[in-house]
Amino acid sequence: MENQEFNNTNQYAQSEIVPMKPKSWLTESILVTIIPLCCMCIFSLLGIVAIVNASKVDVLYFAGQYQEAERVSKNAKMWFLITLTIFLVFLIGYILYMSVVGWDTFMDAFREGYESVRRGGGTMW
Repeated sequence: MENQEFNNTNQYAQSEIVPMKPKSWLTESILVTIIPLCCMCIFSLLGIVAIVNASKVDVLYFAGQYQEAERVSKNAKMWFLITLTIFLVFLIGYILYMSVVGWDTFMDAFREGYESVRRGGGTMW
């Protein structure tokens, strides 16, 4: 009887259809959090929410909580896209600012520093 019960359980486990593991978005979330920080974009810290959600996907999937893993994967994707969008808007705004206003100011300061060093007045910065 015990052997037959084991076989029934084993057959059930083999016939159960396991859905594909959802994408975790972990790599993308880490990149979209770290790269904008190099540009001083503080809003990239929203990527931490994406990292937290992305790190839960594999744990939930391998625990058999497939719907929860899918939900967390969608949340990680959403926060990744929000952070990426904010960074791109910041980057485009920065480029526009530098091309219209800031570039001339930067070049003037650079020329003054260069002339100061050339005359022997100290360091450039």
